Amino acid sequence: MEAKNPVTTNLLAIASHHDDIEIMAMDGILKAYGSKKYAFYGCVVGDGSTCNKSGKYAELNDKDMMEVRNQEQIRASEIGEYSKLYLLKHTPNEIVDAENKSIIKDIKKIIEELNPDVIYTHNVFDQNPSHRALTLKVIDAIMDMPEELRPRLLYGCEVFRGLDWLPDRYKVTFDLSENKELQNRLIGVYDSRAEGFKDYTKAVMGRKLSNATLEYNAASETEDKLIWYGINLTSVIQKNIPIKEFCVKVLGDFNKELLDGLEISE
Repeated sequence: MEAKNPVTTNLLAIASHHDDIEIMAMDGILKAYGSKKYAFYGCVVGDGSTCNKSGKYAELNDKDMMEVRNQEQIRASEIGEYSKLYLLKHTPNEIVDAENKSIIKDIKKIIEELNPDVIYTHNVFDQNPSHRALTLKVIDAIMDMPEELRPRLLYGCEVFRGLDWLPDRYKVTFDLSENKELQNRLIGVYDSRAEGFKDYTKAVMGRKLSNATLEYNAASETEDKLIWYGINLTSVIQKNIPIKEFCVKVLGDFNKELLDGLEISE
């Protein structure tokens, strides 16, 4: 497959776990679905071995569970009409190991192959350690490339921590109001997550509705609107800003915004 048609905008999602793509990168999936202008690519770095096993999956060993998760992800890529799916099958320990460079090399190779305009990945404020660790590896892979070959945009997206609190200058608002049926189908593929564990379909769709309804600056008509949030990490890769420095700046601006709002005029 050609990596990029001259008239196509390539969108790439890089996630830790099976089902993360369909939670965090729906903006890219919807843009590319049935489109000749966009092409969506998914990359799952983890092997799925640490997925919680319950219900009919409770007796599966790690190897069998990995196969279930891989097949679910493949099925999601088929339903969502992804241009290509990469399953890297790295262990959870490899993802969180700061000294492990193999994942960085794998990610860099994929980025060089696809030359994506936009990359969706996890955000640096996520509660999940492997999500945060992967974000750092994605950034390292990009920073190891010449500036002219880096993606135009890098977004860190919500999964295990909402980003509604971000100062607006950092927040990216993804309007996911279209094709709700497809969104439900894609999350619903992951039966292994829902079986006796958690209903991710209701939770994810509920957060989208909550984000739209409770968005401070939203218009009044929000009944059919769905929103997902991301943080714009583009300045990190374009201006070579160390990620800790970027996070300190974000939290400092949030802190100032909050405390300034608490001042009482005399």
